This record gives sequence, structure tokens and C-alpha cells, in this order.
Amino acid sequence: MSVTHPLGGSSYGWPDGEPYEDVPRGTLKSGKEAEIFLVERRFARSGPRLLALKRYRIRNPAKDELRDEGFSNATSFRRHAMYREGWNVGARDRRALAAGNKSRHGQELASALWPIAEWATLRRAWEAGVTVPYPVERTDDGLLMEYIGDEERAAPKLAQARLKTDELASAWAQLGDNLRAL
Repeated sequence: MSVTHPLGGSSYGWPDGEPYEDVPRGTLKSGKEAEIFLVERRFARSGPRLLALKRYRIRNPAKDELRDEGFSNATSFRRHAMYREGWNVGARDRRALAAGNKSRHGQELASALWPIAEWATLRRAWEAGVTVPYPVERTDDGLLMEYIGDEERAAPKLAQARLKTDELASAWAQLGDNLRAL
């Protein structure tokens, strides 16, 4: 079965190799392990695109370090063991991760692996035809992806969308299609 991605599959129309400038536009959402920022990428020829930059928080930051790095919420996500279960790491690294925040190596490893794991998952989902944001690029502390929304606000969560009966049936069918693609 061939799956066509709703946004055009791998030929999303991303302007590869074109010069650009990234302009921060503010914080979209603050969560337990990361914050999502709105970024306007201004391309030289093809015009601007809005992107979502997901940045993971620093583990065990020094005083004011999160604020200095642009994060609005200063909490750190510590209960991450259940999210790490699928990470393919060696025995030493597995022990360091299991120790939580007790070793510098474990902290640095967790900080590095979070964006790598999420990037890989987002790319696999996109390539499978799942309706996820287009993965633009991985950064040192997170990832850039397509922004879903408009200039005024991000697209609502499904629970906030207030769908009509026919829209709800369509959303249910799309959910089934996405689960099969995954």
C-alpha cells in the first residue's frame, strides 16, 4: 500500500540550500521537559515560513541558567525513566541513565539523547505518512519542525477543537489511518 502524506510526502517543498535568517517570535508552550518557541525562518527567495523550535531544558541548571538560555519555565523534568526504555545504549550508559541525576555523565547523556530520540521518531512517522509536523532539522538541544497554526495562534489540541459530528468522524478515520501507518 502506498501512503501519500497530506503535505506532499518527502517532497514537502522545503527550500534546500536557500539562504535564510531565523527570527525568534516568542514562546508557544512550556512543558515538563521542554519549551516550544515560534521561529520565523525568512528565506531569501521563497519567503518566510513559521517553525516550531522544541528546546529541551538543561538538566540540573545553575542559578538563572534556564532564564539566561531563554526558557520561561524554570522547572526540570526528572521522571523520565519510562520515556527512555526504547533508547539503544550500552551497559555503562544504561547504568548512568538509571542512576538519574546522580552522575554528570548520566545528566549529559540524557540531555543529548532526548532530542536524538524525538527527531528519529518524528522522521520515521513523517516518512510513514503519519500526519505529524514536517521535521526540518535537529539542533544541539532540540528540533525544528513545521509550525501548525497561523500568525494568531497555534492549532488547537483535539480536545479543544469543538468538532462537529462530521468533523469528528473524519478525525476518527484519520486517527485510524495514522495508527495503521505507524
